[in-house]
Amino acid sequence: MHRYWKIDSTELDHASLEPFNGVEAAKIILENLRMQLSHSEMSDALKMLIARVRTLYKFEQDFENDSNVDHPAEFYRKRAYHLLDWIPAFSGMVNSQVMVNLFLRLEIYLQIASLKESVPAVKMADEQLALDMCLTAFTVAHHATPDVELYAYAHGLRLLSAFQYRHPQLLDVVKAFQHQALKIADLFPFFESISPNVDFFAKGQQTIGLMRGLLHVLIQIIKSNRAGEESIPIDHDYITVLYQAYEACLKDWYEETHDPENEQGFKVLLMNELLFKNGWTFLELEQNLNSPWIMIDRDEEGWMVPSPSLPWKNTPSIETYRSLNGLELNYHTGQMRFLFQPVAKNDPSYTQVISSFDLSEMLEKNISEAIFSLDPVDPDMLYHPFNKMRFAPTSVYKTEFLNTMLLTDYLLKFFTVAREAQSEYPYATRELDLLTSHLPLYLKKIISDFHKAQQSESLHSFWIEACEVPVALDDESAQREGIQRIALGELKMTVKKYQMTRDADGNLVDTTEGNEGWNFHVFPKNQMDWILADDHYRSLSVPSIVVIEGQNKIYFVDEEGISRAFSLPLKPKAYQEKLMRLSKLKRETNGEVLKTSQNDYWLYKLTRDITRHCNKSHRFSPEYVFAQEFTAHYDEFAQYYPEFGRLRELSRITVLIKFMNGLREGYKENLARLEDALNDVPHWQTRANEINRAIQQARNKYTTQYDQEHMQVLNQLKAEFDQLSREISGIYEKKAEAEKQIQKAFSDQNKNDVSAALKNDSNAIARIARNVVDKKFSQYKSHVETEVREAEQVVPNEKKALRDKRDVCARIEKTFKDLRFGADVPETEEEKKEQEEYLSKQCFWVLSSVCHHPKGSLARTIYGGVHVEPKVNVLLSGSSQHQNTMNSAFSGSGVEKKCYRIECNSTASELNICACRFKLAVCSDFSD
Repeated sequence: MHRYWKIDSTELDHASLEPFNGVEAAKIILENLRMQLSHSEMSDALKMLIARVRTLYKFEQDFENDSNVDHPAEFYRKRAYHLLDWIPAFSGMVNSQVMVNLFLRLEIYLQIASLKESVPAVKMADEQLALDMCLTAFTVAHHATPDVELYAYAHGLRLLSAFQYRHPQLLDVVKAFQHQALKIADLFPFFESISPNVDFFAKGQQTIGLMRGLLHVLIQIIKSNRAGEESIPIDHDYITVLYQAYEACLKDWYEETHDPENEQGFKVLLMNELLFKNGWTFLELEQNLNSPWIMIDRDEEGWMVPSPSLPWKNTPSIETYRSLNGLELNYHTGQMRFLFQPVAKNDPSYTQVISSFDLSEMLEKNISEAIFSLDPVDPDMLYHPFNKMRFAPTSVYKTEFLNTMLLTDYLLKFFTVAREAQSEYPYATRELDLLTSHLPLYLKKIISDFHKAQQSESLHSFWIEACEVPVALDDESAQREGIQRIALGELKMTVKKYQMTRDADGNLVDTTEGNEGWNFHVFPKNQMDWILADDHYRSLSVPSIVVIEGQNKIYFVDEEGISRAFSLPLKPKAYQEKLMRLSKLKRETNGEVLKTSQNDYWLYKLTRDITRHCNKSHRFSPEYVFAQEFTAHYDEFAQYYPEFGRLRELSRITVLIKFMNGLREGYKENLARLEDALNDVPHWQTRANEINRAIQQARNKYTTQYDQEHMQVLNQLKAEFDQLSREISGIYEKKAEAEKQIQKAFSDQNKNDVSAALKNDSNAIARIARNVVDKKFSQYKSHVETEVREAEQVVPNEKKALRDKRDVCARIEKTFKDLRFGADVPETEEEKKEQEEYLSKQCFWVLSSVCHHPKGSLARTIYGGVHVEPKVNVLLSGSSQHQNTMNSAFSGSGVEKKCYRIECNSTASELNICACRFKLAVCSDFSD
């Protein structure tokens, strides 16, 4: 095989196209059919066969080589494009092998064109197109029978080895498909050389007949060996052979006529071998779909029983609600209130979707986001009977959240593959009739239209995603009352589709797709002439619908150019209103309307409306249409399958937990910082020394100023009393009167001190001076003493303020611990490693939803999952939306505010029913 794949580019020339020439063979077959027609009546089957051979004959005539000499690059490039024009004529008319052959021939035309081209950029473009044609052939073959697969891989990989340029994806493609080719060839060592298309009519199914015979022999040997008869060795393990037999039944080639019992028998045998290989049993498989808590109703045989209500267990300690709308955190007490929207007496049963247990479990597991998917178990087994659950974070293991993600993903998968899987033995599949029996017609139509619209092989994934949640924060109450309020708005859920491809290792991965439908360009009236002149429309995104403001005319721009003007009806006014709304949407500088999550569905509906009126294709894939319609009617589907409503409300709780994580991290950081500050002995010693120095400086300053003032007053008084004593000493008869006046002047001083001072008693003068200074400095002294006292309390007060803040943080942290917030999440690397090791041994398989594909039908293989990581839109404080959200959460009718504490369960029955170690108990108020 590897030797065959090695080809030099010089070996590709005009002669490489000769093996495809089937003109003569087609002519002979057509003549034989005409002779047959002359001897018998024309049946519908014969008519169809003659029509197909005639088309093939015309095709072969069209591509019959003009000469045996080579042509320039442009010749081969034009032949390739011409062959592409023939593809629609063969679609739905010929089998997969003919389609593979056509794309391989296309690849050769483009490779020869590249070899003969002299311009490097054009050479690379030709090779890239050739690679695309090869990948298309591989894609068609991958869903066909193994003879077609082996034919496509063998010859396609040989052609790829002649490429001159190293394309980014080439090595990965070669590696992946070489692996697939060798895997098939290992079991079925048959080789077909390149042949004309008509040969696949003439030879019939010779190769697949040989493969069928070999597979039957291998199966018979396995059955004999399992029956205990003489053991016959085979070169393949039982799983490989059983899987191939099971796939052959699904693809309708194991027998001439499909036998459902054979298919089911191989399926159960394969499932048993796969489980046994991993050390698991069917019991572990069934436990994944039969949780003892909230799952979907099932009948005795394991089929889903559609119901507009969830199967809640009768557990009085667990209260159920419509939603959780917000949180209230009291900074002073550290306590929290969770605001639930209760289920009113007259509310429909589908509104009862969450419980207090859900909140407690998600708090304990700290589930602020999650992702879940049902992935292929083995990339080499497209129809593996199992899907494996993949989820993150690991803390969602064995939670109600995980159960809900599994159920919603499972339901969506059933809707898209049109099959329901049984959860108990014999693990069969069936049509959706019973599962969707309770849906109204318009919702059933979304599912049925999707299946009817699929016209080609497809490999897609559908993801249920949580979009955006508006969140209102009451910052004013936090500052004014010390109470933080967080209110949650409504959450929109969407379904998105992605095209899937295989990477170098054969694993399926989501890829970026091109735009669906038509783009919209809106221009003012004065730009229309500019757009039409000099082909300016070619600068627009293709395909596009061009709208002129104020007019009811539109234009279509596609690969072929710009269309004539189409007139939209003036009545009803709906068109005018829609075009006016379109013109108001945000646009790029080139006039292209920007698509957002808010206007995406509206633009989708407008596109379908306009294209229907103008008799144009809307260019939306069936997968895109289904995703858009399911998203638009998500809440209505949730009325009939409340698991979808439960997923929406549990996803809203993750937003609240995300905020709680932010709060806790902030307070934990503050708590650690405050503890470090309080225990920083050097800091406080330094701080005390600074305060003492400041106190001493203030006292020294006071003393200095006091002494200076005292000395100044003393000297002044000495001079004054000396002068007074001299003045009154010579006037004896007036001495008493003078002393009386002096005493009156110094009325606030001791009389004896004044008398003595008049006699020049220095001690008395000193006492008077001190009294004067004390009176003058009394306020200053009081101020200094106050400052000193306050300074002496600075360090104690600072410590107290830090302790108060620390206590607030500690109280809040205690509340988180009481709620067991994140208690069941591994923290250390050792704990994480232990959990990963434990999970690696668990069975995360569930039955996949695959079914038999009759000859010519489509192979629908669909994957996907649930992605819960909603964006948070913090609303502007004071806005109307902010106010409405706060009112709805905190002042809405029937809102219940619950304060929670933790209580240990005491009975085994509670442990079994709740499957947890604690429950939330409702308190009447904070005082409890």
